Amino acid sequence: MKAAIAKSTKKMEETLVVKSLMIEEARNIKSMTKSVETVDESMTTTVETLALLMKLTTTMKNIMEFHETMNIKMKVEKVRNIQEEKSVIVRKVIQERKEAVATMKPMILTEARVFTKQMNFKHI
Repeated sequence: MKAAIAKSTKKMEETLVVKSLMIEEARNIKSMTKSVETVDESMTTTVETLALLMKLTTTMKNIMEFHETMNIKMKVEKVRNIQEEKSVIVRKVIQERKEAVATMKPMILTEARVFTKQMNFKHI
């Protein structure tokens, strides 16, 4: 009987050790699962951060392209303004020269007539 009690006690001790090991393993698995979940959350956050960085990079690229386009448009507008200013100046100069010729034409014709008359008198 003592042997049966000892055997039964030993069996119970072995069962308790196995159960204890199983509980320890369950705790380890739970801890690992929690670690995996933490890593998964971290990876998700990293992926979301990378996606936001990619969007930011695309936005910055678009802003730079827009800025370059606006610079080009401003330069084109500036060239147009300069060309228009030159056209206005050229028109003014042409108009002034026309006016100068118009005011001088009668004087030139008068002087030419006088000169021609003088030449005719001297020739005779």
